[in-house]
Amino acid sequence: MALDRLGNLFIADTGDNSIRKVDANGIITTVAVDSETSIGFQPNGVAVDGAGDLFVADDEFQLVLEVTNYGPSLVLDAVTAANAGNYDVVVTSPFGSVTSSVVTLTVTVPLSLLINGGSGNSVILQATGAPGQTYVLESASSLVAPAVWQPVYTNVANASGAWSFTNAALSAQPSAFYRLAVP
Repeated sequence: MALDRLGNLFIADTGDNSIRKVDANGIITTVAVDSETSIGFQPNGVAVDGAGDLFVADDEFQLVLEVTNYGPSLVLDAVTAANAGNYDVVVTSPFGSVTSSVVTLTVTVPLSLLINGGSGNSVILQATGAPGQTYVLESASSLVAPAVWQPVYTNVANASGAWSFTNAALSAQPSAFYRLAVP
């Protein structure tokens, strides 16, 4: 168990493979949990530093995982890329209201990737993401740490969000690993 500076108690719930938080009002919430689709998570202990970052001792992989405290967050439902932009946030309570400085709302559209074998020694990578978003294709010859990712191709997705790259020189590389990044 660990106590943060705000009086929140964090508990490593080994039996349920989860981390629980008990706030100063006694409300219990789940901070992190293992599910059937995850890679595995068996918390054995927790610690909190002065910045509010949570550290979890994981017995499954013999690791210490860090959960960084990014501060307050706001969940918005049913937003699309068209809602991105600058806004004022007004927080209201029975005691009055506070207006923030201008905040920027960024909407990230999930990226889908399709890999097709091209003709001869080529491969075609096709992605669908946010229209007008710039994507950088990076390549590494090995995933052994530390993997060295090199930019290969930069392009902007078209009006429907489509983006593609064709590597016609596969025979020059014994293997290649790709990832898309947003600059």
